[in-house]
Amino acid sequence: MSHAPNEVYQAISDPTRRLLLRKLREREGRTLGEMADGLGISRFGVMKHLAVLEEAGLIKTQRAGRLKLHYLETAPLAAVITEIRYLFPSPAKEEAVGAPVDGTG
Repeated sequence: MSHAPNEVYQAISDPTRRLLLRKLREREGRTLGEMADGLGISRFGVMKHLAVLEEAGLIKTQRAGRLKLHYLETAPLAAVITEIRYLFPSPAKEEAVGAPVDGTG
């Protein structure tokens, strides 16, 4: 399922959600309790953040018995990174195609 870039931008705009993504980057397959550990917010609060990330397609969940495990999904973020690189190419790329680097063009 394709996710709109705006959903991804909104999801990663929150520092707590970025921290949750970092936790999954360090180790996938975490439970809600593991995700909430050390954040200083309630498990319910973490659940709400995880729901936003899941809606944006940045994480997926999988049941393992009674546990619900969370996994990182990189495709939606990769698409946004590609869009940002297209919109804001590096100065070296702009010089290569003859576009002004200083923004005066």
